[in-house]
Amino acid sequence: MSKSTSRRVAPAAAKVVSTQAARIKTSVYLPHVTFKRLGACCLEEGMTQSDVVAKLIDRHLSGYYVSVKGAGIGDSPSQPSQAAPANTDDRREGTAEISAAAAPAAD
Repeated sequence: MSKSTSRRVAPAAAKVVSTQAARIKTSVYLPHVTFKRLGACCLEEGMTQSDVVAKLIDRHLSGYYVSVKGAGIGDSPSQPSQAAPANTDDRREGTAEISAAAAPAAD
């Protein structure tokens, strides 16, 4: 007779829900001196490169926005999109644009 052994299975770890927004991995080419400044900033501020770059982009590119106009992918052409108001003359179906907000005039 063979001796049967039972193994206990560890309970599954609870899923950790991230409080951060979804992140996308990307790469950029930086001049050597710029990369050194980024590293110095990270050390001084106690932040990661990703956090510093995200903060700089949020601060300096806040005037740019993405606007999607027209019916959504799931909407039929005869059915207006819930997100876009109906009967607007300045909206063309199926167009998208990326715009920069007007900078305030310097006095």
